[in-house]
Amino acid sequence: MLGIPTQIALDNGALGAGILAGSLCIVPIIILVIWIAIGVWLYKDAEKRGKSGALWLIIGLVTGIIGIIIWLIVRPDMSEVRRQQEQQQQYQQPPQ
Repeated sequence: MLGIPTQIALDNGALGAGILAGSLCIVPIIILVIWIAIGVWLYKDAEKRGKSGALWLIIGLVTGIIGIIIWLIVRPDMSEVRRQQEQQQQYQQPPQ
């Protein structure tokens, strides 16, 4: 500890205060990473299901966990998405 005897640093609580301060700096970073991960997951899932990924990314970044809950309620079922894609392909194929 930069030439400070260990006994003095421990007696003054400097080591404990340093650990506390370090952990208080890490917590907001972890929360930010989780917040960004929520937005990215919402974007990818919305795009996969044929919805606006950018809109759900913004909703996820603004609302966080509430955005996930809303998306889980309103998102279309994958079987419905596949059925719609099959119908679109049928209409796009030229008649034989």
